[in-house]
Amino acid sequence: MAHITGMAVDVTVSSSGGTDNLVYLGVFGIHGGREFCLDTSKDDFKSGSKTTFIIGDLVWGTPSQRVPTTAGKDAFAHNKIGLAGVTHVYLRKYTRRHADDDDALRLTEVHVYLTDQETARTFVLDGPITLATEHGTTVWLKDKEKTT
Repeated sequence: MAHITGMAVDVTVSSSGGTDNLVYLGVFGIHGGREFCLDTSKDDFKSGSKTTFIIGDLVWGTPSQRVPTTAGKDAFAHNKIGLAGVTHVYLRKYTRRHADDDDALRLTEVHVYLTDQETARTFVLDGPITLATEHGTTVWLKDKEKTT
């Protein structure tokens, strides 16, 4: 089974809903999975932004790409996730305990591209959707191959 070697995550934030909170990408399948923190040294989820995050060993041709501080080129060196066995991909926003301490993240769309260097799979979120304490903090993406 071929393992994931890289991911690209395209995130489009609504013009009315950025956040400074941490956002995590989860990839899970029949042989386990893990979360990746999408935090970089920049303002990652600013209102009206479109950003591409690169995780693992992947060359992606977008000018605004960012590499999360905890998920560089060796992100999959010790955590083998089989590409064909991926069943779920999600985004999760870290929130404070109370709604008045939480800034909502409003997403317009998200595309997650998983690759093993030979084949690829795409998971998508067609928003809009809000991630916040009062709305829920996790959203599951659809497997583009399995949607009609």
